Parts: sequence; C-alpha cells; structure tokens
Amino acid sequence: MTVDSDVMQRSTTGDLPPVNTTRWVRRRKAAVVVAVGAGLPSLEDACGRNNLTSEEYTAWKLASEEFGPAGLMTTKRKIGRSDQSAAAAKQRRRGIAL
Repeated sequence: MTVDSDVMQRSTTGDLPPVNTTRWVRRRKAAVVVAVGAGLPSLEDACGRNNLTSEEYTAWKLASEEFGPAGLMTTKRKIGRSDQSAAAAKQRRRGIAL
C-alpha cells in the first residue's frame, strides 16, 4: 500500500483501532501501518497499545507494500483448504482412496 504524504498528515492516533481490539480486519491493520509510517505513534508504542508483536506489524507492513490492501486480508479459509489439500495429496500418494 503506497501511502502519500496527504494521508500521513491526516493520520492521528485517533485513527488507530481501539486498545481492546481483538478482530483485526484489513482496515484496522492498515490504520496501524499508516499511523506508524507517519510516526504517530512509534512502532513500540503501537505494538504495546494494540498488544501486537513487532513481527505481526512487520508482516502487515510487508503484505501491504507487496499486495496493497488485499494483502492485509485474513486467509484462514485458504490455509484450511491448503491443509486439507495437502492431506488429500498425501493420502493419494499412499494409495488411500478418499
């Protein structure tokens, strides 16, 4: 996600998700990435405030840079399907019918 200077100037700590956020939708993740990019707040403050690890933040930042807002979407369903596909492929290699 490319963030222009206008967006950075408009970003404030009031744009951050509530402290008790447990459901991290892409809009909330983007708000944290944009705010930290603008220096409001620092990475350490944002992680402490939102109970995030620096690894989580870095993953969000890299995903948004590489894929834009879509990179911040959760992929539980996709991961679940790929896990099932891997298990099915393993069973096929062993000759076990599904």
